[in-house]
Amino acid sequence: MIENSLMRIAALHLVAAFLLSCDGTGTGIDGGVPVAALEVIPGTATVEIGRTVKLNATPKDASGDNLQRRVTWAWTSSDTSVASVNGHGAVTGVSEGTAIITATSEGVEGVATVDVITPGVRICLEQSQLPHAECWALVRLFEDTNGRRWDGSARWLENTNPCGWYGVGCGEGRVTSIRLEENGLTGMIPTELGGLRKLHTLDLWSNQLSGPVPAELGNLEDLRSLNLWFNELSGPIPVELGSLSNLEVLYLHGNRLTGTIPPQLGGLTSLRQLWLASNQLTGSIPPDLGALSSLQRLFLGFNQLTGPIPPELGSLSEVWALDLGNNELTGPIPTELANLTNLEWLTIWGNQLAGLMSLNVAQHLGQLGYCKAKPGNDDLTIPDTEEYRGADMDGDGQVCGIEFVPTVLSMNPPMNPARFTLSHLSPRLPTDGSMPIPVSHRITG
Repeated sequence: MIENSLMRIAALHLVAAFLLSCDGTGTGIDGGVPVAALEVIPGTATVEIGRTVKLNATPKDASGDNLQRRVTWAWTSSDTSVASVNGHGAVTGVSEGTAIITATSEGVEGVATVDVITPGVRICLEQSQLPHAECWALVRLFEDTNGRRWDGSARWLENTNPCGWYGVGCGEGRVTSIRLEENGLTGMIPTELGGLRKLHTLDLWSNQLSGPVPAELGNLEDLRSLNLWFNELSGPIPVELGSLSNLEVLYLHGNRLTGTIPPQLGGLTSLRQLWLASNQLTGSIPPDLGALSSLQRLFLGFNQLTGPIPPELGSLSEVWALDLGNNELTGPIPTELANLTNLEWLTIWGNQLAGLMSLNVAQHLGQLGYCKAKPGNDDLTIPDTEEYRGADMDGDGQVCGIEFVPTVLSMNPPMNPARFTLSHLSPRLPTDGSMPIPVSHRITG
């Protein structure tokens, strides 16, 4: 028993002596030869986010010969937000960028440079379905809008088949459509999407995208549908969108866009629907919009637009829905609106329109399926004459929500507004104080 104990103690002393010879003090198999240099292999490496690359450190003497059984005591990273490293030299990519990895032994350091890339870089180099730039645009969309948190991201950056990624459509080796609506996208729309020259549909509506609408989208010469509504986009509407000669649908409503409506949009002769409502747009309505000969729906409500309704809108021969409500428009209703023979739906409520409505306009508005001019527009009048009464198609005593005013009042406003004002003739508002529910976003088809 005592003999066995002594043998175990002797064995422990041998193990301790061996470890001491390998503890980096320069003793052991290489005697007292100190570490003169530390070589890290590979000296440069590339790793994808979330993946690991192994580095090895080799101590050398002054002659450049390898020293055996030396311990590398420490591994460190210059930027752990880009790459982390454990005690065995395993480096893990954290985010895009470059980090310097340092190994230390006996006070001597050796370094390696590690570049961290997105998985898409490798995928785009290996795939053969699309031009590299188009594949990279998809990768940027995924990375810039937090694709790993999308509601649906099947196959994205998981294989070399980008045309099979969720929401991506291709044709003849090019990206033709991106449909990621209601999918939990956050962040900003990448400018690289402007390089998808064969894209005809971009649907990113009802997400939480922020930042500007990229001006580079004006390069999408084949684009027919641009749908970005109900996000948190801000800044001006890019004038470059006026170059999209094939565009048929432009949905930008329900964002936080500011500035004026670019007159260049009047050059979109193929446009059938223009929805800019529920933003923070200011300035006047560009008369250039009257040149949109194919336009069927124009929604500009719920902004802060000022000035008169342009008579040029009377040239929109195909329009059947026109929303100008809840702005700060002034002046009369242009008689040219009577030329809109296909018009079925009109909202002009919540403005400051004033003056006598022309007979032609009254007769035309009286035939619409839906017309709303109240509340607001308190100084907009319709005289109570037999001719005007003929415009009251449903016999409710009003046209477009505006009640008839005795001729003497409509021609000669009261001298004492404290006793009587035209605002008293407005239809009764809801008794609970609520405003009428806007219907500008409920048109379908």
